[in-house]
Amino acid sequence: MSLMHSSAIFVVLSLAASLVPAPDGKRPAEGKTDPPGVPLEAVLIDKAKTYRIDLGGVEPKAFQQAIKQAEKIGGRLPPSPKVDFVLRVKNVGKKDITIWSSGSPVAVRVHVEGKGALVATPLVAFPAIYQIPMPKKLAPGQTVEFPIKSLAYLHPSGSKQYYWIEPGDYSVTASLITGVSPIPEGAKMIQKDFGRVTITSSPITVKVAK
Repeated sequence: MSLMHSSAIFVVLSLAASLVPAPDGKRPAEGKTDPPGVPLEAVLIDKAKTYRIDLGGVEPKAFQQAIKQAEKIGGRLPPSPKVDFVLRVKNVGKKDITIWSSGSPVAVRVHVEGKGALVATPLVAFPAIYQIPMPKKLAPGQTVEFPIKSLAYLHPSGSKQYYWIEPGDYSVTASLITGVSPIPEGAKMIQKDFGRVTITSSPITVKVAK
C-alpha cells in the first residue's frame, strides 16, 4: 500500500481506567449509522463463542489495581484479551456504494459492557504516517469483512483497551468509521466524493468462563 510520509510528529493519548457498567436489562440497541439512514448494515460475528479469563495468575482486584497504577506512572498496559470476531458490513440499499476498506481514516472500534468489564485509555505514540484509504465498491447485497482479534483498538483518533476480569455474559458491539461515496445526506465531506460515516452493529452476547 502506498504511504505518504510527513515529519515525525507523535500523538500521545492519556490513560484512564474504569469499570464499564453491566447492561441494564433494557432491549438491546439496534444497529445504526451516523448519520442515520445510510444503507449500510454492520453485523458482529463471534467465531469462538466462549472465552476464558486470563489475568496472568492475578486476582481480578489486583489486576484492576495494576491498571490504575499504570495510569499513575504512564506505564504500559497488559494486552487486552484475544478474540475471534468479524465485523461484516453489508450494502442493504438498491444502488452501488463505495466505502474505504483500509487506510489511516478507517477505524474499527469495539465496546464491551458487563459486570467484570474494564476499560482503559492507553498511552500511545503514533508516528505521523498517512496510509491512503483504499476504496471498495459494494453492489446491493454485497459485504466486506473486518477481522477483530483483540478487545483493544489503537488509532490516532482514539484508543481503548477493554478487559473482562470476571466470568459471565458480556455485551459487545463494534463500529466501523470510514468514508462513503456517494456522500450520504448529513455526512461531513472528508475527501472529494467521500463523507465520514460510522456504522455500528447491534450488540452480541459473549460468554466468558474461568
